[in-house]
Amino acid sequence: MVRAVRAWRLVASGAEPYDLLVATDSGIRRVQVKTTTVRVGETWKVYLSTARGERKTYAPDEIDEFFVIDGDLAYYRIPVATVGGLHAIHLGAYAQFRQPQAMNGVPEGDQATDEGPVSAATRRGTGR
Repeated sequence: MVRAVRAWRLVASGAEPYDLLVATDSGIRRVQVKTTTVRVGETWKVYLSTARGERKTYAPDEIDEFFVIDGDLAYYRIPVATVGGLHAIHLGAYAQFRQPQAMNGVPEGDQATDEGPVSAATRRGTGR
Protein backbone atom coordinates (compact mmCIF):
# COMPACT_ATOMS: atom_id res chain seq x y z
CA MET A 1 0.00 0.00 0.00
CA VAL A 2 1.31 3.42 -0.93
CA ARG A 3 0.58 6.34 1.36
CA ALA A 4 0.94 9.69 -0.39
CA VAL A 5 2.58 12.08 2.01
CA ARG A 6 2.48 15.05 -0.31
CA ALA A 7 1.22 15.71 -3.82
CA TRP A 8 2.03 18.67 -6.01
CA ARG A 9 -0.14 19.79 -8.88
CA LEU A 10 1.85 21.40 -11.62
CA VAL A 11 0.98 24.64 -13.32
CA ALA A 12 -0.58 23.76 -16.66
CA SER A 13 2.33 24.84 -18.81
CA GLY A 14 2.24 21.81 -21.06
CA ALA A 15 5.98 21.38 -20.62
CA GLU A 16 5.76 18.19 -18.54
CA PRO A 17 3.84 15.04 -19.56
CA TYR A 18 2.57 14.38 -16.01
CA ASP A 19 -0.16 16.10 -14.00
CA LEU A 20 1.05 15.39 -10.46
CA LEU A 21 4.20 14.63 -8.54
CA VAL A 22 3.44 12.36 -5.59
CA ALA A 23 5.82 11.59 -2.73
CA THR A 24 5.51 7.95 -1.62
CA ASP A 25 7.53 5.64 0.62
CA SER A 26 9.45 4.54 -2.49
CA GLY A 27 10.17 8.05 -3.81
CA ILE A 28 8.64 10.63 -6.13
CA ARG A 29 6.11 9.31 -8.70
CA ARG A 30 5.14 11.13 -11.92
CA VAL A 31 1.39 10.66 -12.35
CA GLN A 32 -0.81 11.32 -15.39
CA VAL A 33 -4.50 11.69 -14.45
CA LYS A 34 -7.17 10.38 -16.82
CA THR A 35 -10.96 10.30 -16.51
CA THR A 36 -13.59 8.47 -18.52
CA THR A 37 -17.33 8.44 -19.04
CA VAL A 38 -17.18 6.06 -22.02
CA ARG A 39 -19.11 2.91 -21.13
CA VAL A 40 -18.52 -0.20 -23.28
CA GLY A 41 -20.74 -3.06 -22.18
CA GLU A 42 -19.95 -3.83 -18.54
CA THR A 43 -16.69 -1.86 -18.42
CA TRP A 44 -15.24 1.61 -18.94
CA LYS A 45 -12.96 2.61 -21.80
CA VAL A 46 -10.26 5.16 -21.02
CA TYR A 47 -7.92 6.87 -23.45
CA LEU A 48 -4.36 6.86 -22.15
CA SER A 49 -2.82 8.86 -24.98
CA THR A 50 -2.36 12.62 -25.12
CA ALA A 51 -5.34 14.72 -26.16
CA ARG A 52 -3.31 17.54 -27.67
CA GLY A 53 -3.04 17.43 -31.44
CA GLU A 54 -2.12 14.00 -32.73
CA ARG A 55 -2.66 11.35 -30.03
CA LYS A 56 0.62 10.01 -28.64
CA THR A 57 1.20 7.38 -25.98
CA TYR A 58 3.21 7.99 -22.81
CA ALA A 59 6.58 6.31 -22.32
CA PRO A 60 8.04 4.96 -19.04
CA ASP A 61 10.70 7.69 -19.12
CA GLU A 62 7.93 10.36 -19.08
CA ILE A 63 5.55 9.12 -16.35
CA ASP A 64 5.42 6.36 -13.76
CA GLU A 65 1.70 5.65 -13.57
CA PHE A 66 -1.81 6.61 -14.55
CA PHE A 67 -4.41 7.58 -11.99
CA VAL A 68 -7.74 6.82 -13.69
CA ILE A 69 -11.20 7.82 -12.48
CA ASP A 70 -14.12 6.07 -14.18
CA GLY A 71 -17.75 7.13 -14.56
CA ASP A 72 -18.69 5.31 -11.33
CA LEU A 73 -16.01 7.36 -9.50
CA ALA A 74 -13.89 4.25 -8.93
CA TYR A 75 -10.18 4.90 -9.24
CA TYR A 76 -7.21 2.94 -10.48
CA ARG A 77 -3.43 3.26 -10.18
CA ILE A 78 -1.98 1.63 -13.28
CA PRO A 79 1.79 1.52 -13.87
CA VAL A 80 2.73 2.88 -17.28
CA ALA A 81 4.90 -0.22 -17.86
CA THR A 82 1.71 -2.34 -17.70
CA VAL A 83 -0.06 -0.42 -20.48
CA GLY A 84 2.90 1.09 -22.33
CA GLY A 85 2.14 1.89 -25.94
CA LEU A 86 -1.64 1.49 -25.71
CA HIS A 87 -3.87 4.39 -26.74
CA ALA A 88 -6.90 3.09 -24.83
CA ILE A 89 -7.83 0.29 -22.43
CA HIS A 90 -10.96 -1.30 -21.00
CA LEU A 91 -10.73 -1.00 -17.21
CA GLY A 92 -12.42 -4.37 -16.63
CA ALA A 93 -9.15 -5.99 -17.69
CA TYR A 94 -7.24 -4.00 -15.05
CA ALA A 95 -9.35 -4.75 -11.96
CA GLN A 96 -6.23 -5.66 -9.97
CA PHE A 97 -5.24 -1.96 -10.09
CA ARG A 98 -8.56 -0.67 -8.74
CA GLN A 99 -8.04 1.11 -5.44
CA PRO A 100 -10.07 0.49 -2.29
CA GLN A 101 -12.53 3.24 -1.50
CA ALA A 102 -13.82 4.53 1.78
CA MET A 103 -17.25 6.06 2.18
CA ASN A 104 -15.93 9.55 1.36
CA GLY A 105 -13.54 8.33 -1.35
CA VAL A 106 -10.40 8.65 0.81
CA PRO A 107 -9.11 5.68 2.84
CA GLU A 108 -9.33 6.23 6.60
CA GLY A 109 -6.15 7.83 7.92
CA ASP A 110 -5.06 9.15 4.51
CA GLN A 111 -7.03 12.39 4.40
CA ALA A 112 -5.07 15.59 3.96
CA THR A 113 -5.74 19.29 4.35
CA ASP A 114 -3.88 22.34 3.12
CA GLU A 115 -1.76 22.00 6.27
CA GLY A 116 -0.79 18.41 5.40
CA PRO A 117 -1.96 14.91 6.30
CA VAL A 118 -4.59 14.58 9.01
CA SER A 119 -4.76 11.46 11.15
CA ALA A 120 -7.99 9.78 12.16
CA ALA A 121 -7.23 10.68 15.81
CA THR A 122 -6.94 14.36 14.96
CA ARG A 123 -10.25 14.33 13.07
CA ARG A 124 -11.93 12.71 16.12
CA GLY A 125 -10.37 15.32 18.41
CA THR A 126 -8.31 12.72 20.29
CA GLY A 127 -4.95 13.56 18.73
CA ARG A 128 -2.81 16.63 18.20
